[in-house]
Amino acid sequence: MGYYVQHKIYLKDNSREKLELLQNLLEQYFCRLDIENDTVYDDDGEPTEMLCLSDAQWNFGTGTTWYTFDMNVADVSVTFNEKYPNETIYAYTKSEEGHEETYRFEDGGCRSDKVTHYRQELEKVCKQLNVDVIEACGGLYNVQMVAGHPTIRFRDGAYTMIDWNYFELYWHGLSKGYSTKAPETMCHSSRNYSSLEDRSRAMKLLYEYIVEHRSEF
Repeated sequence: MGYYVQHKIYLKDNSREKLELLQNLLEQYFCRLDIENDTVYDDDGEPTEMLCLSDAQWNFGTGTTWYTFDMNVADVSVTFNEKYPNETIYAYTKSEEGHEETYRFEDGGCRSDKVTHYRQELEKVCKQLNVDVIEACGGLYNVQMVAGHPTIRFRDGAYTMIDWNYFELYWHGLSKGYSTKAPETMCHSSRNYSSLEDRSRAMKLLYEYIVEHRSEF
């Protein structure tokens, strides 16, 4: 089991002055945080360049061992919020095993969430569907695990579930295959009223499958 973790602490307004205050406050617990521009990810796996307090360059890029990270930043947020009320301290962490989490700290409180790279997962689903539509999905209105996610295909597209969130994939004919991008033409079948019945049927079947198999996810 790995124990090195990258920690990147940032503020939405990208203020160096506020980060310097955080850096000073955290020195009593941890002194290996540098202020630098780096990439952080939100809960949906969307990247953003931010000015961060970061230990990502330590130990050949694997981060550091800071076991009390969440408690320390939560403690510091009390003093920080006395000077900057209603300001939220954000953090993104990535372990050497690849586990990613986001944190929010305010007035001594801490909330964490797992990071899911939805765009990457949706691209994997589309790629597998497009390799061989029949083999990948086993026909219309039949829920299959595609790239590790429950997916159902109907005549004009497909629905897939990723971490209890559902997404629609669009079928583009003429060998273009499935895509997350909605068709631009108004005459495309997925925009027609007649496709509602197919969509409703597929969504109902996917929902029933999730309810029946929810203990497996």
